[in-house]
Amino acid sequence: MIKLLLFAAVMAAVTVIDLRSYRIPDVLTLPLIAIGLLFGFLEHRFLDSVLGMVVGYGVYFGISWLAKLYYKEDAMGAGDFKLAAAIGSMWGVTVVALTIYASFLLGGLLGLFLLVMKFKKRREVIPFGPVIVV
Repeated sequence: MIKLLLFAAVMAAVTVIDLRSYRIPDVLTLPLIAIGLLFGFLEHRFLDSVLGMVVGYGVYFGISWLAKLYYKEDAMGAGDFKLAAAIGSMWGVTVVALTIYASFLLGGLLGLFLLVMKFKKRREVIPFGPVIVV
């Protein structure tokens, strides 16, 4: 129960902060990564926790790197990588894989909606942290 409450509190803070400032503070994500690894150890699923962290960070980093090669500018911030690493360390590789899939699907739909409704222009920044959290 403590794990879930702590996780929910950090995710709520990440959502509000990213919506307001387009940043995800390391002071929230880095301790959550460490806490997730600790819970992984205590719950006898440390390898799953480490793999979740690596997959979460690695996939978002890789996609961002490829997008930067293509667009010649940052497409995603490092806070998003660390947020995914935190989710992976807390809940494991299966949950972070589902989170990655769902966040890109939902983010794409949200981006399309914002463009069609003319709330955002092409290449205008959309905070992705709240989408990852959802």
